Parts: sequence; structure tokens; C-alpha cells
Amino acid sequence: MCSLRLAVYLVLAAVFLLPAMQSWDETKAQSKVVVLFDVSGSMGHRDDIPTEATPADKLPTRQDKVLSLLSDDKLAFLKRLQDKNPVFAYRFGGNLDEDYVVLDNGLVWTRSEWEDKTRGGDKRETPAPEGKPWTRAEWEAWLKPVIVPEPDDLKDEDKAAFRKRKELLQTAARRHQPRRLDADRPEPRDQQHGAGGRRLQRRP
Repeated sequence: MCSLRLAVYLVLAAVFLLPAMQSWDETKAQSKVVVLFDVSGSMGHRDDIPTEATPADKLPTRQDKVLSLLSDDKLAFLKRLQDKNPVFAYRFGGNLDEDYVVLDNGLVWTRSEWEDKTRGGDKRETPAPEGKPWTRAEWEAWLKPVIVPEPDDLKDEDKAAFRKRKELLQTAARRHQPRRLDADRPEPRDQQHGAGGRRLQRRP
């Protein structure tokens, strides 16, 4: 009799509790820090005043000062930015270079490596690309890009990306170039500049 009552109580408990199997999807959202780096021709200018000890050609350029900032271990600028969120670094000149690099936990990934790393999540079948630490040499190569000839073995989609990046670098190199002054053609003394840069001709 006790067994029957116990069975009834268990049935009633199961009815009231309604046990069931549930499934859910987990979505994670993470913020990111975006840093823009100027690689235009103006970053090759030198703003300091030369001295006898340091001639003009030995002065650091604007880009050299940026590199010194990035490689300063005491300041740890990039490391502090990565404490809570990954850092997405972009270059720009005349246009924005869409091939960013990502910094996370002291390592650097290219755009293709980062997209491959974050694709598939825990269900990926191949190992995710590993990031690499960047020294000043890697940063200098990235912030002082050199235009190289187009390789012959590129695929069609790679050719389009290469030409787009080459156009970006060429546009950046042309921007902010110092204006050439013709020393053989000095401006006449009877000409002055008015408001807005307009030339005013002095009346006789």
C-alpha cells in the first residue's frame, strides 16, 4: 500500500513540475577599439628644428615619432588598449585601407587571419591561425609601406586587392607633398596677397 501511495506522489510531482529538455543558443558580443594610422606623405615631414648636433636629415619624421610611441615599453600604449578589448588598427592616406590588423593579448593578426580565427567558433575542424608578436620592425614596415611590382602568380581576386592597396599607397604618397617654388621666377614686388589668397595688383 505504501508503495502505491509513493508511486502516486511521484506521478503527481512529475505532473506539477513538468520536467522537460531545453536547448538554447549562446551569443557573445564584444566591443572593440579602433585606431587609425596616417600613412600619407605628410608623415614623412620633420617638424623639429635642426641644430649643429642634429642636422635636418637626422631629425625624426612624424612617423618615426609614432613608432617610438608604439615601441615605448614604459608607456605601453597598445598593451593598455588591449586590456579589455581587441584593437583594430587601420591605415589611411587618401582613402582607408580595409586590410586592417587586429591586436589582442599582445599578438597581431592580419584581417584574413582574424576572420579565419573567428569563423566557425568551437565547431571548426582546423586549428585557428595564431597571432604573432610585432616588434618595431614589423610596425615600421606596416606604417611605411613600399610600393612593389605586382606579382605574376596572383589570383584574380588577389589582383584586385593588390591594385586597390597600390592605388591607396600611391594616393597617400602624393598627398601633402611640399609645394615647389621656382627660384628663377620670384614673385613681382608690385603684387601682394589679399584675403583668401587672391593676388592684388598695385595700381601705378
